[in-house]
Amino acid sequence: MTLQNAPPGLDYERDKRFSKSFKEMVAACLVKDPKKRPTSEKLLKHQFFKNARSYDYLARTILDGFASLGERFRVLKVSCLLFLLNL
Repeated sequence: MTLQNAPPGLDYERDKRFSKSFKEMVAACLVKDPKKRPTSEKLLKHQFFKNARSYDYLARTILDGFASLGERFRVLKVSCLLFLLNL
């Protein structure tokens, strides 16, 4: 299907929240001809990755959005019990 159709891409009008460098990087990855796509080594040199935050910052930011493991387990346990009670 993709061989005959245009390659997939971002909806640039709808997705205005994406930076210019992100859009350029995604467009480069979605080039139809694999020979024309950048290598992983070249992608890592792209401006999008050069300006990216450190791994530590990203991990902290992502993990800060999650409830603690104990809280997630408690919620799962309650959900399972409620499900079993409704059988």
